[in-house]
Amino acid sequence: MQWIIGRNTAQRASGAWLMITLAALPCLAAQAPLSLSAYRALGQPDLRQNGINMVDAHALLSPEAVAVDSEGHLFVADTFNHRVLGWLHASSFQNGEAAGVILGKPTPRNSNPQGIGSKGLIFPWSVAVDPITGDLYVADFGDNRVLRFPKPFASPTRVEPDGVYGQPDFNTTTPNSNGVTEHTMRGPRGVAFDGLGNLWVADTGNHRLLRFPASVLSGTHPAADLVLGQADFHSASPDRGGAISASGFDGPFAVCFDAQNNLYVADYLNTRVLKFPAPINATSPATVVYGQSNFTTRGVPQVPTSSSMAGPSGLAVDASGKLYVAIPNDNRVLVFLTAAASGAAATPVFGQPDSTTNTPNTGAFPQASPTSLWGVAGLAVDSHGSLYVADAGNNRILSFAGAKQFLRQRTEPGQTWQHQGPFQDSRGLFARSVRALHLRYQQSSCAGVEGRRAFSYRRSGRPGHWPT
Repeated sequence: MQWIIGRNTAQRASGAWLMITLAALPCLAAQAPLSLSAYRALGQPDLRQNGINMVDAHALLSPEAVAVDSEGHLFVADTFNHRVLGWLHASSFQNGEAAGVILGKPTPRNSNPQGIGSKGLIFPWSVAVDPITGDLYVADFGDNRVLRFPKPFASPTRVEPDGVYGQPDFNTTTPNSNGVTEHTMRGPRGVAFDGLGNLWVADTGNHRLLRFPASVLSGTHPAADLVLGQADFHSASPDRGGAISASGFDGPFAVCFDAQNNLYVADYLNTRVLKFPAPINATSPATVVYGQSNFTTRGVPQVPTSSSMAGPSGLAVDASGKLYVAIPNDNRVLVFLTAAASGAAATPVFGQPDSTTNTPNTGAFPQASPTSLWGVAGLAVDSHGSLYVADAGNNRILSFAGAKQFLRQRTEPGQTWQHQGPFQDSRGLFARSVRALHLRYQQSSCAGVEGRRAFSYRRSGRPGHWPT
């Protein structure tokens, strides 16, 4: 695993201790990019295994989505086990840790569709947390609806939802049950919240996005107040029934927002991601396209490139303005700048050694590895700058640690950690042969403010581990 340190790094010292001082800089998360190597996994006992496990609170079967709330809870759509799992601490789980919350099932060993009856789940495809209430919303793909579960960790033993969207009641599950309207859905695959607490749904089978205002989320049979991708609430044709454009979708899979409330849409069958600038209304066209050079083309080349997307399925935007795009058919995650122009190249690439490779678990197949992916699906980022990846084909969730997670506020001066190498800065000053290093925190903890930070690194032959 690599961890890249900022520019103000001392030259290699000849003694046992290497001193690095970061002066007048923000907390490292603002400077250091993520490692391309995952450091922990859920659903598997380590970073190499990828088999299908016995159904219990530790196991995952093709998880399609992941979300992290403002309190640091992590939620996973365990799609082919027809349930949603929750972990108390996203920033400190251990490999293969058991979930603390199981939604939609009576016991951890149950994996039948609709395991609790009409309030159960059939292929939950996406999860999102209401930033105002902390309630969890789940795109229940097989039941053509979205379900709301009251703040799960406030009552960990509750397994049932208390709200339904896209259907008139919990007992109705047919697609477009009353025709294509502002109340109905057909196979929704994505859910997200904007900064105002409005719920957005990628109504995939109807080739549109629906917005449910925060004011109606607690009502009975709530109606959407805005539709994107169609001319009205009663249309459901791909690309608005016409040519590919900046305002139509063909199978939208995912949606997310950045800090400025700009909207991003994974337009799966059009092999692109669209950006809609805030404020958004029913006639808003996209102004930036990722994965294509313009708004009127679709498709991918025979050999992948640094910008091509063979069907984007998951999105996330971090606080520094990076857009992460999961592409399951390419077994990779591309990273773009949100400020980039249409057709821009991604850098870096997670899951592949370069921008032209797309094989599953490259370099490790049939096993997995900390740097490989297989059928990657959903994405999430947390307040520490860490990235969480639903690596569906490997039946696991991966965590790629951000620098703020490495230096959390609970750090105490003088505390010592170990880290398994290799370890190097942006210029490669530290030799790759250094297999383990101790880190001792010398001054006050990293709290996201400017100031002087000093660290010490010591060569060690003992096995290391990432801070917990």
